[in-house]
Amino acid sequence: MKRAKSVTTAVVLALIVIGIIALVEKGRPQPYVYKGASPASTGKLGTYLFLSEVKKRYPATTAVFYLDQLSIPSGAKHCVYVAISPEEEYGVEEARTILGRLKECSYPALFIADETPISNTLLAVANSSIRVEDTIVVDPHTGAPYPTAYFYLDSFNGSLLLDIASMLRGSGEVLGYVPLAGVVAVQGSTTTPRILHNIPIAMYESLGDLSVVVVSDGSIFLNQVLSSGRGSDYLRLGLSIIDKLCERDPSCIVLFDGMKYERTPLGKALESTEFLELYDPLMLLMLYIASILHPSTWLPVAADALNNAVELALANRVSASILALLAIAMSYRFIRERLPRIPDARLREQEEVEVFVTGNIRKAIMTGKYKLDRNDFLKLYEIVDVVFRNTVGYGLDDSRLVRVLASYIGYERATRYFVEMNRLKEKVLGHKILPLVLSWNRTVTRLLRESEEVLNRIGASLEAEKGAEYIVLRGY
Repeated sequence: MKRAKSVTTAVVLALIVIGIIALVEKGRPQPYVYKGASPASTGKLGTYLFLSEVKKRYPATTAVFYLDQLSIPSGAKHCVYVAISPEEEYGVEEARTILGRLKECSYPALFIADETPISNTLLAVANSSIRVEDTIVVDPHTGAPYPTAYFYLDSFNGSLLLDIASMLRGSGEVLGYVPLAGVVAVQGSTTTPRILHNIPIAMYESLGDLSVVVVSDGSIFLNQVLSSGRGSDYLRLGLSIIDKLCERDPSCIVLFDGMKYERTPLGKALESTEFLELYDPLMLLMLYIASILHPSTWLPVAADALNNAVELALANRVSASILALLAIAMSYRFIRERLPRIPDARLREQEEVEVFVTGNIRKAIMTGKYKLDRNDFLKLYEIVDVVFRNTVGYGLDDSRLVRVLASYIGYERATRYFVEMNRLKEKVLGHKILPLVLSWNRTVTRLLRESEEVLNRIGASLEAEKGAEYIVLRGY
């Protein structure tokens, strides 16, 4: 058993070494952080919280960072592609690929929350009439880009404050609007707003097999908004839209677009005060420490330093001799620990010990005619202890007994038997409270059987029909 344990340890160490080498070969990880509304961003302007909340309701929710990751399982019924304030343009072919793969499910849907026209390529390829105009909707009284909008969905009816929203145009069903606001063209030559009524900022459109919802303000789903005082209201709006597109199908696949966001290497981000304001500094620090602890960061440097140190030491005769002696001493100690010397000794004379329960008494115990208690356990302990002392030289209170019994019944079983017998003895004597014993009769009967088997293995038997009786029944 000890040899098997050494082999297992060696295998584990080998696997660890292989894993470290594989990590070194793969190269140092390059942690990135995002400034925008990426689902991978836990910063103030990210959408990680929204993705997490959607995932609680629809477990098949994930983020897509590469086009190759966008795949719909065969037989999928509902699926939704979510794009929130993307920072990079969609190519026409890219949009066709996204919508083509999305339509592999029975009821595909597109959810766009964007205050810029960047997402219009997706809408155009989907043949939707809805477009996000290149405008800013402002409060008509203050001119601030924070108008109040009213939303009407199946599970959400209420007003919410917007943050730099745009105006929508199209023939879809209006889900949200601003009753009165000014509209300023971003690319226009004048900043004087046009005052308009009932400006649509959320629309729904059914295109046969494809459903589309567009909200012209992605900022209302950012981490800083969802964690604010009214965050629960904004979250209810977002979840209501997802529910509408998923039709509350719990197996709905929700895919958050993570491809269209600019990423910044962690090292560069740590040099920018802007990122330190957007992210928790402690989180950035922990991410940086994790990258430093990666084996590819320190192992090549350590190996090179060790190699140089050994070359330098071997170049000098004195230091080379010292290293050689240390290597020999360490090898000798290793071998001695793994292969200890066992001096020859005269074998003990075999003694036949006969400490038994008569057949009739044992039969009565095993059939349940007599009930054993804790005092009977002490008598069993004493008898077995005497047998062990006379046969192998060690009693039940000697831990060396485990090593001897291991050669007969295995190390694990010998250890378990030794520990249980001694723990129960300590309990009976009042030295310990544990272990809890629900039935002393069952426990002592089981240990009686096990003791018989153990002693049978070493040539003694509690079951023999001769010798001195083991009287266990309350003074019988």
